[in-house]
Amino acid sequence: MKKYYLLLIPFLFACQPTETTPPPTQPVTAIVKDTIKADTVTVNTVTVQEVIPPVNDTLNGIANLISGIPDTSHLFSEITSDELYKKYSDNLNKRWEKFDTARIAKLKAFESSELSKQIAKETTLFYPFAGPDILHARLFFPNADKYVMFGLEQVGTFPDFQNTKSDSLKDYYSSVSQSLYAILQFSFFRTASMKSDLKKQELNGALHLLFLFIKRTGGDIVSARPMSLDSAGNKIYFSSFEVLKKKSLAVRGAEIKFITPDKKLKEVNFFSLNVHDKVLSKAFVKHMNSYPSFNSYLKGASYLLHESSFSGIRNIILDKSTSIVQDDSGVPVRYMLTHTTPRKFMLYGQYVKPISIFKQFHQPQLDSLYKNNEVRRLDFGLGYNYKDKNSTFMIVTKK
Repeated sequence: MKKYYLLLIPFLFACQPTETTPPPTQPVTAIVKDTIKADTVTVNTVTVQEVIPPVNDTLNGIANLISGIPDTSHLFSEITSDELYKKYSDNLNKRWEKFDTARIAKLKAFESSELSKQIAKETTLFYPFAGPDILHARLFFPNADKYVMFGLEQVGTFPDFQNTKSDSLKDYYSSVSQSLYAILQFSFFRTASMKSDLKKQELNGALHLLFLFIKRTGGDIVSARPMSLDSAGNKIYFSSFEVLKKKSLAVRGAEIKFITPDKKLKEVNFFSLNVHDKVLSKAFVKHMNSYPSFNSYLKGASYLLHESSFSGIRNIILDKSTSIVQDDSGVPVRYMLTHTTPRKFMLYGQYVKPISIFKQFHQPQLDSLYKNNEVRRLDFGLGYNYKDKNSTFMIVTKK
């Protein structure tokens, strides 16, 4: 058997925190051709072996800094050796340890025992109204290669940590800690609070928490690229997040690539946009329709898909989703029951009426499904009814 090696070198750009674009890193893909000779037939086989690109030390150092995790590169040692940072790091580590013990272990167990067995194997996860919550996407869908998320939150820019005095970051640490409260306490970001938290000068967008959650779930940052979409729905990139911030665009975004502990390359695409029918970007619709299919996840979605004015994004979910995993604030059951694609429901927890501010979105059809079908136990709270044994959770798959 003979082997021939051909190296293909695509370009991968990573934005530095100073908002300049460094020289491209060069991941390598090895294509191995095997020629197998039988008695009368020659068979050529091609095996693509992906070589993982290197971690960007600066970006990964920023992720460690934000996450309160020791950084072996020592790029920001002046900051991390400061008592103010040590206090921030210790506090964040204690909060995360408590969250890990109380919730993450249960979410991982549910993924292993239920989700991994029920949902279709799709390489892409679509997470509407996610904000920067890559955390739950990674916990529930660890095998996805690409995560597509959106929210009203701005993309943001990073402080110039390399030229910032450590004692000037007190407000930044405070803002990060405050922004984490709802997601760690309730499992979702409260829209009004997040809108306020991520508009602060110190914490001005989703980038900060995306980096934190990627790092806290074991990821190492390879690249972070500011981007938008052209009229055909293709991604276009900018030289820096500062340049992106100044652009007048209907869609702004960030593409973040990272490596998991098991050495797999993953990609997060966060889009900042409004998906109300009146302003829904045609470019974003084209972008989502470019995916043959995906799995969808919805949680704490403010019941927006119950409104007639969000039909565009609702139709994308219904038309493209192989599996839909959600609480009762996602796609209303009535739309799934009448859609052209027949679906089956696996129900968990219990269905209770929505909390008072969303009481008008009670679903009689969902109530009936819970009363007349098998309902499995849910060992954790999720969504607006986050208290244990009060949550509604369902896995909806094609028949």
